[in-house]
Amino acid sequence: MHGIENGYLEQKFETWTEFAEYVQTMMLNYNDCIWRGQRKQIWNLSSTLDRKCNSLWYDPLESARLQKAHLNNFKLSARGKISLADAKGMEDNEWWALGQHHGLATPLLDWTESPFVAAFFAFSEQPPPLEPPNQYRAVYFLHETSAEKVDSSNTAHKESIQLIKELEKSTSTLATTSQPHETEREIEFIRPMASENPRLVSQRGLFVACRAASIEDWVRTNFANETTNIVLQKSLIPEHDREIALKSLNRMNINHSTLFPDLDGASRHINLSLDIPYY
Repeated sequence: MHGIENGYLEQKFETWTEFAEYVQTMMLNYNDCIWRGQRKQIWNLSSTLDRKCNSLWYDPLESARLQKAHLNNFKLSARGKISLADAKGMEDNEWWALGQHHGLATPLLDWTESPFVAAFFAFSEQPPPLEPPNQYRAVYFLHETSAEKVDSSNTAHKESIQLIKELEKSTSTLATTSQPHETEREIEFIRPMASENPRLVSQRGLFVACRAASIEDWVRTNFANETTNIVLQKSLIPEHDREIALKSLNRMNINHSTLFPDLDGASRHINLSLDIPYY
């Protein structure tokens, strides 16, 4: 497809209807893509914690230290607020997912297996009154299979190098207790099994953790010179089609009430009907 550079494609749609038809035709047989909607076209695919740590990002050691301290502080703050039995068996990614659900700045990005759920999150919020006009809303898809395959290969390569280094060090120092540590994955797809987050189930949600500056950067680096296959696509949909998009999604039963199955969701759903005629 024309315009693919390093596995990345940005595509503009003239109308919401054009985007919806694209999803229902061109993307119908791709069930290994995940989707994310964003209100502003200029935002990168970087997490809330990454943005807060932006000034430290170019020092990976300091950034990693801060993230670890941030998670430990959340675990301490959560004492007495979740059961000890639940907390005992939780891995770090589950703690991050729990924090994400409750507003913690985390290294995770919310994604969904549904393109139309992603579109809802792209369009649901009105921009603040004093914000400069926004021309497009953005819906991304990431080809999970391609990303997993490349990351697994990269991780295995790094672990082999680490193992060689550890063995060389062990041989040179006559030490026998040194063990190679597990290499962290650069991009990780997280589907928590915890049942206390019904919103995640309703939204067909998952999380992505990326240890690069942004997912765009990771794709461009790891798929350099790829001009045939799309690994990451950014679809731009006109801002002026917000109302028709939300009405169309509501007819599909995609709205605040179904995606947030609680009283908050019900209230936001009814409030939106005051803002959009015939919603």
